[in-house]
Amino acid sequence: MQLTLTPKGRELLASLAPDQAQVNDLIFQNLSAHEFTEPAAVARQAGIRSERGIALLEYILGDRELRAAG
Repeated sequence: MQLTLTPKGRELLASLAPDQAQVNDLIFQNLSAHEFTEPAAVARQAGIRSERGIALLEYILGDRELRAAG
């Protein structure tokens, strides 16, 4: 399967990058280079922090909705 994005799709995806970076930073914080290369360690740590990442995304989206509603 191959996914092709329209120019608008690429623009929207790019606009998510800053939020995704924040979530990834939260999920993968404190992992050493060695731990990051070990899938089990990554999965364990990511699982622990995924709920916080989801909460952060919900906060970001809610904040945007509030600003848009003005």
